[in-house]
Order: sequence, then structure tokens, then C-alpha cells
Amino acid sequence: MHDDRWAHLQSNGEHDITNNSGMDHDFSCSTPSRSNKRSTSQVESPDISIVVSNAKRRKVYKVTPSRKDAVNAYARKSKRKIATECLADKKSRQYTLSSISRTIETEVKRMSSVNSILCSQSPDHLKFFHWDMIYNELQSKAPVLLQFLVSATNTKTKRKNRIAVICTCAAIILKYRYRNLNLLQKVLSLILYSSHCSKKVYSRFNAIELTVSHTSVIELVNSLGKNHDEEVMKWRDDIAGIMDKDDSRQLASFVLPVSDDECDGCMCESTSSNYSISSYEFDSTDFSDINYAGTSVSDEDDAMELSTSTINVAAETACIASTTALPPNDGLHTLADLEPSIDVDDNGVDPLTSTANNAGTHITTSTTALPLNDDMDTVAELSNNSSLRHKSYKLVGDNIDKNVTPRYMRLNRKVKSLHYFHCYAVQDRIYHDLPKERLPSCMPSPDAVAQSLLPSPDDDEILKTNIKILFSRILVEILPFFELCFSDIIPNHIEHKHYKEMSSKSVVVPLGIIPKNENKIKDMVEILDHFHQYVPQIEYQVDHCVNDESEVVHEAKTHGIFFGGDQLSVARTRSALRIRHNSDTPSVRLEGFIPAIEDWHAKLTLFEVIWKYFLSQKSASDHGTMYQIRNLIGRSNVTIKPKHAMNACEDFLILVLRSYITSAAMKVLEITDVNETPSCIPPDLWLQKKDVRKKEMDSILTKIVHKFLDVGYNESSADSADGVFTYVKQLMSMGSLYLEFSDAVKEGDGDRVLRCWRYFLIIFHNAHRKNYAKESIHLLHNYQYLLTPQQAEQMKYNRFVNTSGFPGRNISADLHMEHLNREVKSCIAFLQSNKSEQAIVRIGKAIGTLAPVLEQFDSINDIETHHTRHKTASMKKDILHVVDHINTCNVFSEIPGRKLNCFLNISSLLHKKSKTELISYIKTHTQ
Repeated sequence: MHDDRWAHLQSNGEHDITNNSGMDHDFSCSTPSRSNKRSTSQVESPDISIVVSNAKRRKVYKVTPSRKDAVNAYARKSKRKIATECLADKKSRQYTLSSISRTIETEVKRMSSVNSILCSQSPDHLKFFHWDMIYNELQSKAPVLLQFLVSATNTKTKRKNRIAVICTCAAIILKYRYRNLNLLQKVLSLILYSSHCSKKVYSRFNAIELTVSHTSVIELVNSLGKNHDEEVMKWRDDIAGIMDKDDSRQLASFVLPVSDDECDGCMCESTSSNYSISSYEFDSTDFSDINYAGTSVSDEDDAMELSTSTINVAAETACIASTTALPPNDGLHTLADLEPSIDVDDNGVDPLTSTANNAGTHITTSTTALPLNDDMDTVAELSNNSSLRHKSYKLVGDNIDKNVTPRYMRLNRKVKSLHYFHCYAVQDRIYHDLPKERLPSCMPSPDAVAQSLLPSPDDDEILKTNIKILFSRILVEILPFFELCFSDIIPNHIEHKHYKEMSSKSVVVPLGIIPKNENKIKDMVEILDHFHQYVPQIEYQVDHCVNDESEVVHEAKTHGIFFGGDQLSVARTRSALRIRHNSDTPSVRLEGFIPAIEDWHAKLTLFEVIWKYFLSQKSASDHGTMYQIRNLIGRSNVTIKPKHAMNACEDFLILVLRSYITSAAMKVLEITDVNETPSCIPPDLWLQKKDVRKKEMDSILTKIVHKFLDVGYNESSADSADGVFTYVKQLMSMGSLYLEFSDAVKEGDGDRVLRCWRYFLIIFHNAHRKNYAKESIHLLHNYQYLLTPQQAEQMKYNRFVNTSGFPGRNISADLHMEHLNREVKSCIAFLQSNKSEQAIVRIGKAIGTLAPVLEQFDSINDIETHHTRHKTASMKKDILHVVDHINTCNVFSEIPGRKLNCFLNISSLLHKKSKTELISYIKTHTQ
């Protein structure tokens, strides 16, 4: 029977193919079509009637030919066939679709009546928004609606954004039905707000349910801004919890009294000596009426100078605690280095230090010498017993100044000057496990203290070693033979002990904008009052008996945090702290703030010093000078005042330095063309082992540094009778220090940065940049003598911000502050005529709260992250052109009698004044 049926299907199929296509059935061997199968399988059946009866009546329905397929589907229990037949029938299709519509309507009502994710008011759902949140809810609560959207977006080629399109369509439909189902619309509205869109944009998109209204966006931003500092509050509470468990004394204490026994044999001066604490110089002067708004912010102006009053410390408190043992190569000195008259035994132990150790004291160690064994044991014991690992944080602030010019000026409508204060917090990237207490010891003599802030011979050698590495990176890009022989042995990064931590991404939390002017001392006090809420502090009350009467005294245990900024902000902070010094409670005294200057503004000041001393329009005819090279290569964007075009001027300085370094190397190697191979180099050097090539490369770089640099402070400066050679040598020396400081900041190397600050102290003093010279003294003196080991470590390595999470991508903390200020100013500009105080404060809070929303949206949609670094165009062609000109003019040949028309008496900024004068100057600001 099976064979007969197959023969019947085959014969029918052949007949159909022959009739339809006109081909001979002998050539047809394909499977019969579905239509043919259906036609051949149909067999005439008798008429069928369906009887429906109940108690009252009986009704008979005859199955018509049009209903026969549906009855067959029901009989076979084929649900798919039933649905197909229902939709195929024009009359029943209407009722079927109506039922589906009612189902979808029920699903939408269910989503609005239950706790839908789209109705969420939680900030976390905005910050961590994901398409799966909507898609999963549609699967569970609106499967029919989801199925329709999935079918509508079904394409041959699968696309990544299909789920995003489905969820967006569903969100628009749901918001159209119920306006509270608007989670996606809120996210899109925040994206538009961050892009400074006008109200009209919100009105247009809100009309088609893509966004919420502008008023709702403002309310949403205000709501998010209420918790803009939530993460910093958590940091504060975590540290306060550790302090509550720890029995250590107040961390922010700066003066530790010691007993008379501890002072026996120490190096303290007589009891008449006046000591001052540079970072906290308090006096009884009332600063509340001082207004700095009218004073110049220029470092050259003496109006910026703040009076440095001192405190007389009694004999029992004349010994101030110094820093504890520091790691090698941090640029500090031993007392044996500072006081040559002290005898040291054969084991390298100072009898004075040994005595001090027995009394529980500790002396600062040298750059290369390891700490004394007894002191190391003491530090390790305290670290294990009284220290808990945690990450601290710091605050960085700066002023925002902006002028608003009205379209029509009138007597009552003039230029409005806006002055605000912007601040952010950044968490440390390293855990602090050093002792929280400063080990008591005695302050060295004032001369020894002053000398310890200056560069040591070890500092000079480390600086030269780093400069040689920087020079090698430049030469390997310009000289082909250098690349062939040494490219694989030149390090891309100068690593340090916290290199791994400094290569991770920083956690930065903007703390908003305060409508206060830091130039007014009253406003500065209010600024510190506001930010003091972020200082970890545990307050308690103690009963003291005075004249047989019990009196309650408010005391506190405080964890000191750094308050960083430029020179002006730090100076104003100190003035505000002086005013509150005699207040009753620790909170009102603003205990816990440690002012500390940041690096980028110091780098800018060094750049201005270089520009002032080595660039002049009058030197246009002097070959080899910066201004002559500027004209040679047509750098018209390089200005006389670098702050007007900082990027162009810095790029030009780097070009000049690279050209100088290349020409100096060619002079040492006795070659006249960059493609030439030196005769003094073995031809097969590139085949030698790394040790051999390293030794040869170090020999070349040492000759360059020794002959053409003058960066050794402890070395005598060799005067030359050639004015051109002297100019080039001094410019290369200052430029090399600039390159070293820039590279140290990029790597996040706090030791290298503080070492550079020792040279900055001398340069700023000799260049008459008084305020920054004073800040150099404050920074080094606090680090070396006044801060606890934990705070000193934090000062070194929490000076940088890494926004990318890659090695060598750190920037100074105050430079990141400038980036945030630029973003705020661009937002203020888009306010147009609505520059109200409320709107500006809202912007300050929105910067930190909107960033997670934008980052999450970019992440779930595979949108490339905006690169913060621009690709630097190659300057090799420019360098080669300048090098040819320099070599032609014999700039690096020392020819006695040559002079420059402009720079007649140029000399080293490191050796302009004697060491005795510098020590005397430092003593005036450390006493």
C-alpha cells in the first residue's frame, strides 16, 4: 500500500510538472511541491454536522467547506494550524487580532500597576542602566508585546543594537500610555543635559515621548545632586571607624612636646630660639576684615606676600618631631651629612642617633643609606601593632572667575564678575600601613634644617641618571644608528616602588561649586567650613577640673587630609586657618586641613622663568637662540607671554630641546649628518650583548651631560668665555629639569617630584618668584620634619590623577582641577542669559553625578570612549631642519669671545647666589 501511495504521488507530481512547465515528465525527478502534496492527500469526505444541545433546545450546525480546514485542525489538535486557519479567515481574523490587542493592553496595564523598573526613581537605576532591565521585564510581564517587536525587527543580518531598538520602542509606547514609565526617557534627557541642549530640544522630543520635559530634567539633576558627595562621605566614615578602633593620638597634630630628658644631648638651640611651623603660622592678628579681591595675583607683586608671623615655643616644646625612616633615594640627608663635626663610629651609627634611639626618638635618613636597624625595628613594630591599612584621600580646589557682559550696558546693568570655588576629592591609590604617630625626636639646628632642604650630591647624581634616560629616548628617534644599537635597552618608563598603583585609574569625586570668592578671607573661611564636613573626625567631651570646678572641654581625634591647590589657594587657606586657630572646638578651629601646593602651577611658573630668561625679541639676529629658531621655522603661534598660548609654547620648547640634544650628541660623536655612523663606535656594536651596549650608551650620554649641562647644584659652575655656548648650556640645563619634572609627574613618582622641588626652591628664589620659593620651603619642610610618616607618604604619591588607568598617564592634581573648571565654564556659557547662582551650583553637582550615566550608556551601546589625548604630530622634520642650522652655526663649539646681542651676562640660575645666602633665606621661613 505504501508503494502504491508513493507511485500515486509521483505520477500526480509528474503530471503537474509537465502541465505547468511544459517539460517532459521523463526529466522530472524532484520531490512533489507542497501544493501538490496537499491536493493529492485530500480525499472526498461525507458531509459533517455538529449538534449542540442543551436543556432547552438542540441546534445543528453544518460544516461548510470553508470551515472544514478549521474543524480538521481542531480534530488533529494542531494549535499552529488552528491559529493559521483563524487568521486566514477574513471574518475570524478581526476577532483574533482584537483578542491579541486586549491581551497587549492588559500587559501594559499590568506593567503600570506593579512595581515596574521603568517607574523607578532610584539614582542607581540611572547610573547602572542596562537594556536587559527593560527586556527582562517585557519577557515576564508583556510577552505578547515583546513578540510583536521582536518579529518587527527580525532581519537577515543580525545587528548589535536590536535589543536597544526593541526596548526603545517599548519604552516610547509605555510612556505614551503612562507617563511615569519613563526610565529610558530620563537617561536620554540627562544625556541631552550634559550636551547643553536648549529647552526647545526637550519640548520637541517630549512631544514624541523620547524625553521628559525640561522642568523634569532640572528636578532630576537636582535630585541626583543631593548625593553628589556620597562616596566621599563613605570614605570619611570608613576612616573614622578605623580611628575609633585605634588608640593612636590625633593624626593632625603638628607639635609634640618632649620631656627634658629627651632633649639631653640633642642639637636644639638655646631656649631663646624662635621656632615657627611654616604650614601653620598662627598669630593674634584679626584677618576678618582683609579683602584680597583687589590685590594682584601675580607672583611678582609684593602685595601677594603674606606676613609670616612666628610662635615662640617654650623650652619643653622646642624639639619638634621629624619624619621617620624614609625609603632610599628620596633625597633626604642624615644628620651626619648635615653636621660634619659629628663623629660616626665604624658601623655607621652616630652616637647621638644611638642615644636618641634609646630614648624613643628617630632621625631622618639619607638618600642612599638605609635606616638604622633599631629604627627599622621600631617602625615595623608600630606598623604591626597600631596601624590599620586604609586608603586616605585629599581635596583639591581652585577658583572659577567669569565675567558676564550684558548686551546693553546701563548704569544699573554693567559687567558682572562671578567668583566661585570649585573642589573635588581624589582617593589615594596606595594603602597606608605606616605608623600613624610621628616618633618623637629633636629638631636639628636651624642651619642643618635649612641645608637639608637643598639638593644633596646624591640628588645631583640621581637627576643626571634620569636625564640620561630621557636623552636616550630622544636620540633613538632621531639618530638611525642609535636606534639600531640601543632601541631595545632604553626603558619606556622609569619605574618606582609604587609604579603599579600609579598605573591604575584614580577615583575622583567632584564636590560641587560654592558661590564664594577665595580672595575674600571671610569667604575663604566659609569655604573651609563647608568642606570640613569631609574631614574624618571623632569628637568627644572631657571633664577638666579647674579651681575645684568641673568644666567640660570639647576635644577630637582628627585624621588630617591635604587641601591642595595653586599658590594663591594655599596661601588663603593658611590665612583662614590662622583666624580660627583660637576657637573653642576642633570643628570650629578647622582642625584636619593640611595645605599643600600642587605641581602644575609650579611647572607653569618654571616655564615662565625659562621664557623670561631665554626668549627675547631682541635676539632675533642671534643664531641658535630660541627666538631666532622661532623665526627660522615660522612658529608664529609662539608668543612672548607663554600663558596666552601655553600648548604652542611648550611644543616649541620641546622642539628646541630635542634639537639641542641631537646636536650635542652629534658633537660628542663627531658626526656631521644624522644618518652617519660614528667612527668611535664599533661597527658590530648592535650585535653585542646588552651589557656591552648599555655600557657604551651610558658612556656617550655621560659625555653629553658632563659637557653640555649644568644641573649639579653641589658642583661648581664652570664659566665660559663663549656667550653663545653659555646660553645653550644654561637653556639645556633648565630644559632638562623641566623634562625631568614632566616625566616624573607622568609616572606618578613622588620621590622624583619632591627632588625637583629642591631645585625649584633655588631657581624660584634666584628668579625672584618669591611666593613659589616660599611654597617650596613649606612643602619640603612639612614633608621632612612636620608630617607623620603616613602623611609624608600621602603627600608624595597622592599628588597625581590618572583618568585612563594606563602607565605614564598621570597628571598633576591641580591640572585635573583646571580640566573640570574648563568643563564648568563651557556649561556656564551655554546658560546664555540664565547665569543664575542656582544654575551654576547645579552644574557643579551635575559634573560628578552625570558622568556615571554617560559612561554606562556608552558601555552598553559599544560607543567608543572619547580619547583625552591628542595624537602628537611628528616633529622630526622640524628637528632635522633646526639641527642643520645649529651645526652650521657651530653653536655647540666653544669659541672664546663670542657674544649675544641680547643675553650679555647670562649665568646659571642654580648658582646665582651662594649656599650661605640660600640657607639664610630658608631659615627666615622655617623659624
